[in-house]
Amino acid sequence: MGLPSTGLRSGQLDALKQTLLAVLHQDLFAPGSLREQLWDQGLVSRLLANGSLPARTTGLLALMETPEAMEAYLLRAQGQDDAKRRALYSLFANAEWPSTTLANSPSNPQLVLRPQDLVVLLRLALDPGAAPTYAALGAELGMTASEAHAAVERAVAAKLAIKGDDGKPSVVRAALRAFVQHGARYCFPATQGGLSRGIPTGYAASPLSEQIRPGNDPPPVWPWKKGTARGITFYPLYPSVPEAADRNPALGELLALFDAVRGGSAREQALALAILEERLQS
Repeated sequence: MGLPSTGLRSGQLDALKQTLLAVLHQDLFAPGSLREQLWDQGLVSRLLANGSLPARTTGLLALMETPEAMEAYLLRAQGQDDAKRRALYSLFANAEWPSTTLANSPSNPQLVLRPQDLVVLLRLALDPGAAPTYAALGAELGMTASEAHAAVERAVAAKLAIKGDDGKPSVVRAALRAFVQHGARYCFPATQGGLSRGIPTGYAASPLSEQIRPGNDPPPVWPWKKGTARGITFYPLYPSVPEAADRNPALGELLALFDAVRGGSAREQALALAILEERLQS
C-alpha cells in the first residue's frame, strides 16, 4: 500500500479514508458489542490497554486511536510535497490492509529502519519477560501506541525481533548486538548542535563516566529543559529519549552507550561496545 507520489486526486483521499475505517471497523467490531460502543464513544485507548486482544487486532487499532485522528492524518496528506507525503505515509506503512487497496499506486516498497526502532528494541532487550502492550510501551517511551507498534513491525521485518504465538515481540539478541556493533552508527549518525542545558550522554553519562575522566570541553548532553548539565547538544535518537531515560535509567544507560559508539572517540567506542556486548547478552 502506498500513497501516490504525485498527489491525491479529487475524491481519492475520502475513498482511502473510508476504506481504512471500514477495514478497521470490520476487523474489530460486531454490531451491539462493547467494542463497538467504545469506538462510538471515542474510548479506543481502553481497547489498546486490553491485553486479551489478538496481536493483529491490536496492530490495526494502534494505527489510529480515534477515527478523528485518522481522518486528520489523511487530510494532512492532501497537498503536501512528496517528501512530507511519504513521511506521512509511514504512519500506515506497517498496516495489514488488503493488498488490493491502492494496489496500482506508485511507491517505494523498501522498508527503512527509523531511529526510534532502536529505542524500542533496547527497551525490549532490558526485560526478558513478556513485552508490554503497545500502549504501555508507547507511554513509557514517550511515543504513541501506533509509533511503538510500527517500530516493532519494522524490527520484525528486519529480523531484529520476532513475535511469539501470542503475538508478543521479543528481541533477537544476536542480531541486535551485531546491528549495534556494526551497523546502527551508520544508519543513525551522531548529530550535534550548540551549547544547551540537558542530560549528559556518551562518555559523560553512566557507566562510561565512571571510567573516563572528563576533559575541559563541554560534555555531550541531550537537550532537555529539566536537565541540570550544560554542554554540547547531542541529539538523541528520538525527542522523548531524555524523559524515557529519566523514567528508566537502565534504558538511559544503553542509549548513552550507543551515543558513545556513534559519536565518541575510538577509546570511548571500544569501551561502550564492550559494555553493550555484555548487557545485550541476556
